[in-house]
Amino acid sequence: MLKLIAILLLLGASYNTCAAIKSYNAELVSCYDGDTCTVNLIGVDKVWGYERKIRLLGIDTPEMRGAAKLAAIKARDALLYHLHNKKLRIEINENKPMDNFGRLLAVLFADKVNINLLMLELGLAKQYVK
Repeated sequence: MLKLIAILLLLGASYNTCAAIKSYNAELVSCYDGDTCTVNLIGVDKVWGYERKIRLLGIDTPEMRGAAKLAAIKARDALLYHLHNKKLRIEINENKPMDNFGRLLAVLFADKVNINLLMLELGLAKQYVK
């Protein structure tokens, strides 16, 4: 329980609750690894684009091109499993919506389950601190 509280506090540091949070419904297109997905944003104008890459805010998983490729595959497959056939929603802090690579920084929900936290709880991700 203490570990979960620490995780929530740490995620809160990178996801300011006083910020302007925008929520979008989404459909899964693909997952590259355990913290990067491509989604179709539902009900947005074309300026944002329908298909967008998202980076799960506050977490980091092994990279596909690194020495821990098997761990990266495991994290990606778990992410796909938890997103498959679920109602997806992303929340974005409008004060800092993107990372340096143009990916939307998002908290991802699947059927109301916070996937960012779930990946941490499953031990497939670690907290990302910039």
